[in-house]
Amino acid sequence: MNSWIKTLRTKFTGKSAISGAIPRVLNFVRDRAILERSDHFDRGFYLSQNKDVAASKTDPVKHYLAHGAFEGRNPNPNFDSAAYLRKYPDVVAAGINPLVHYVRFGEAEGRTATPDAARARDGRGSSLEIIESAERGKTTDANSAGVRRARNIRESDRKKVADSGLFSATYYLDTYADIAVAKIDPLDHFMDQGWREGRRPNPTFDLGWYADQCPDVLKAGINPLIHYIDHGKAGGFESGPNPIIFEAARKMIAEAGAIEPSILLDNRLLEPESLYINHSNRGSPVLRAWQKLFASLERPFDYVIAIPWLVKGGADLAACNSVRAAIEKHGQASILLLLTDHDRREAEYWLPAGTNICVISDYDKELSRSDRAKIVEMLITAMRPKAVLNVNSGALWEATAKKGGALSSATDIYAYLFCRDYLPDGRAAGYADSHFREALPFLKRVYFDNTSFRNELVDQYGAPPSLQAKMTTLRQPMSTEADRDHQGGPATRDAVIWAGRFCEQKNIDLLIEIVTQAHEFSFDVFGYGDDAWTEKLEAAAATLSNLRLMGPFSSTSNLPLEDYNAFLFTSLWEGLPLTLADIALTGIPIVASSVGGVPELVTDDTGWCVSDYRSAEGYIRALEEIKSQPSSATKKGIAMRAHVRTTHSWSQFYSAICESPSFLD
Repeated sequence: MNSWIKTLRTKFTGKSAISGAIPRVLNFVRDRAILERSDHFDRGFYLSQNKDVAASKTDPVKHYLAHGAFEGRNPNPNFDSAAYLRKYPDVVAAGINPLVHYVRFGEAEGRTATPDAARARDGRGSSLEIIESAERGKTTDANSAGVRRARNIRESDRKKVADSGLFSATYYLDTYADIAVAKIDPLDHFMDQGWREGRRPNPTFDLGWYADQCPDVLKAGINPLIHYIDHGKAGGFESGPNPIIFEAARKMIAEAGAIEPSILLDNRLLEPESLYINHSNRGSPVLRAWQKLFASLERPFDYVIAIPWLVKGGADLAACNSVRAAIEKHGQASILLLLTDHDRREAEYWLPAGTNICVISDYDKELSRSDRAKIVEMLITAMRPKAVLNVNSGALWEATAKKGGALSSATDIYAYLFCRDYLPDGRAAGYADSHFREALPFLKRVYFDNTSFRNELVDQYGAPPSLQAKMTTLRQPMSTEADRDHQGGPATRDAVIWAGRFCEQKNIDLLIEIVTQAHEFSFDVFGYGDDAWTEKLEAAAATLSNLRLMGPFSSTSNLPLEDYNAFLFTSLWEGLPLTLADIALTGIPIVASSVGGVPELVTDDTGWCVSDYRSAEGYIRALEEIKSQPSSATKKGIAMRAHVRTTHSWSQFYSAICESPSFLD
């Protein structure tokens, strides 16, 4: 049972010895007189929000003192009984009615009584909170009038929104991927949390816009969509900006795209109605987050490495290698790792122990990309580090492209580029296409993990010698854990391993096609990834006897490579994948697609690089050669080990990253 409810019941309605009854009666008479003289108890409001009290013809002040306060009922639109008691436990301990305490003492003491945003609408307390409290057994009676009313309010509001046609489940799930991933009912989420987080119920209902027209709605803890359905639509309030504004925006975007096509790569511009509109009178979340972030930093840092997140990917490993090199040269106290775009950090164990980490999302998860770019800009301007290294940070790429001149006067900016990325419709969408050209003049140096992609960009953009000099290849070091000598695998010569993420880039469709056609080989697949690709692989494994799904792997060193005769790699696009290079260090025969920087690693001397990489035939021919010519496979494996040890050692990497101009200067 909630402690303040229990206390109030005991103090005001509980039965005890006769000796306590007279003081309680006297206190009740006194408190009733206080509230009746006070402007803080609104009889009309209380009766309008509590139909059961009005129907019973009970005096509202008497009802509030005897029952209403501990049932979550509020005496006026701006006083939250439950919130007041939660915030001030001394009031609970004293057994004083919350409004009586506020009138007698709290207002003069500066205590706050306004309902917070987590409370329900219309001054009735949070329906969701009351229900959840009852279900957890924390209320005195799960079937009390207050709990029943809370359930009725919640169900009524939910049905009202569902019947209104103003909530689009498809839009909500497409726009807010975290809800889709968590498999939460979209309408339930919007009704319970989403509206408080500013999430839109449909593309054209802008909660911020509506709140600007009706500022008291949010202050009272009212769901703006409910208010619009009940009052706003009939009252002539707009649910969003005039459609003419969006038509003008579409025209402007189209005209700008004709001049600068890369603008059209931003999917947000395809639907101007979904763009965030600045509500300047509502305060700045950027400023609030920035102030908290800056206050959390114990000192300035000379070197900042910016990454979007810290997951188990090749770019993340490159960032960790750079952190290690920076600490090796300048010491741990000089280095800050800044996570700019997300709060995922499951690969944190890759970092040297004690690495200084700052996560922007810790201060506001709802910040937009432009908000985060602004915070990065403010951090660089305020801290003025010696150098900043961008490893796929969208916020830093955006800040550099837009404010590179100012930022480059405050610090030296370096960046990594690995490969292109592509949208499902085939459009190139990586930072090399969306930000690189605008940012290059402000970058001190750009590091590539393979020469092929560097040369491709030089040709594409016609980079003059002065800019080409900034673009250098920095080959990543391989883990020493992967340095084990492959002994050839099973005598059957038919065991093939595939390992990686399940996503479009890794060409799962081609993998399944190879398995289907190569009946004489058995294929074990290690990895994890997108649900759709996982389900496709599971369906294939259910029908193909030579395909097994082996689950995820934490690192390449944990892959049982000795149980296999060949490693299969099927990507559609890549830089120089570190997983592949790690595996190459073992000497296991490799059959790989000829994409990105892969041909720099897998050559005719070190493996089988398939030029017709979209077709299954080339991969199958290579696997057949490995099976029929074991001595040739062994020879190529030995050559591969020698190549990787020479070009991907830690000493080679450290020497290259320290070469001036360097992020570590």
